[in-house]
Amino acid sequence: MVNQVQGAASFAKNMMVLQAVAEATGPVSISDLAADVSMPRPTVYRLVAALEAEGLIEQTRTNSWQLGPRLLSLASRAWQNNDIRTTAYPFLTQLRDQIGETVHLAIPSGLEMTYIEKVESQESVRMTSTIGARAPFHSTSVGKAFLLALNEFERTKIMSEINYTSITKHSITTQNELEKQLHEFKKCGYTMEQEENELSVVCYGSAILNANHEPVAAISVSIPLFRLDSDHQIYTGPLHAACAEIGNRLPPFL
Repeated sequence: MVNQVQGAASFAKNMMVLQAVAEATGPVSISDLAADVSMPRPTVYRLVAALEAEGLIEQTRTNSWQLGPRLLSLASRAWQNNDIRTTAYPFLTQLRDQIGETVHLAIPSGLEMTYIEKVESQESVRMTSTIGARAPFHSTSVGKAFLLALNEFERTKIMSEINYTSITKHSITTQNELEKQLHEFKKCGYTMEQEENELSVVCYGSAILNANHEPVAAISVSIPLFRLDSDHQIYTGPLHAACAEIGNRLPPFL
């Protein structure tokens, strides 16, 4: 029998509370945290005190809790030291300038993707996403692009474990639907998300491959529906080129 790492259970509880604070739309109360993580309030009080002592969360004037300065500093260093983000940034900016729309860079994180960079469109109407936000595999173009680039075994494994939550009324909600979409996307060489993660927004996605032709990240181009051009190549051509340029410049160990 494999022995459990000492302190792992306690650490996992701390991480659950920290994740709940991070995912809240604003400062969150102890009562709401207890409900979010399904733990007794005394336990949550103890965990919150430990996280506060380490500077990972902090209390607001309204006696609620938000992310603390130490965590924000660690996150900032992580973004700065991320090889993919550093390598990709000039090409993301170039892609944004070329097509005039918002560009996202995302990497896999468990059963989801996480946005690690965003270059905003200079238009007045833009996406509402933020760096650090999660991007479900089944409802985003970055998620689908990453899945499409995986080998069949890894792709099937992830798809069998995904929580097919309905984000909007257009979201697909079954593995069978996702498999059909990916089959069609394989023919055209890019992925597409049509109001599946945010209403009135269409996104095109493509994966960044390393030297072994394995996906390590994905890029999306996000366009408000009213600005969408009927010629997909306006977006997908530059998108493919950017992914290829970034992949060619990645360190060989990624």
